[in-house]
Amino acid sequence: ATTEIYTLSLHDALPISINDGFYTMPLPFRRIPELPNNRQYALKRFRLLEGKFNRNPQFKEKYQEFMLDILQKGEAELHKQEDNGWYIQHFVVFNLHKPDKIRVVFDCSAKYQGQSLNMNLLQGPDLNSSLAGLICRFRKERVAITCDIKKMFHQFRVTREHRKYLKFLWYENNVSKIVVD
Repeated sequence: ATTEIYTLSLHDALPISINDGFYTMPLPFRRIPELPNNRQYALKRFRLLEGKFNRNPQFKEKYQEFMLDILQKGEAELHKQEDNGWYIQHFVVFNLHKPDKIRVVFDCSAKYQGQSLNMNLLQGPDLNSSLAGLICRFRKERVAITCDIKKMFHQFRVTREHRKYLKFLWYENNVSKIVVD
């Protein structure tokens, strides 16, 4: 409990601004990390993803649509290759109930040389409600409202100096065989 209070007070101290309709803030690092260069490992994982693309062109097409969408909306940007920083691997998760839809996951817990991005970030408290508590509160009033916040994660931007920790590999122009950061 003490750690959660400490973490929340530290998060409250992070400078948050609104720029171009996006919340902008730094990553909540324990301390600024010195992460090893994992670009070669990320490239190896990306080549495995390419193998899946070659076996399933429809899968590749949906993945490209997702990447084009986040690039066009400004949720991701092209980045100049640098030696320092961190590359996040990405992969897809399928929902059996929605076979035509994919969800791309950026794996911040992937380890390289015993390090991961998540290991260097502060962890906040578990804010998910218990099911029993949720049901009790749901019955408390006459009207209940629920909502699904679509793509909320992508409404946050990270300050420029911390973006080097969130790099990922993808195709130049979204279709070519050249992989860029």
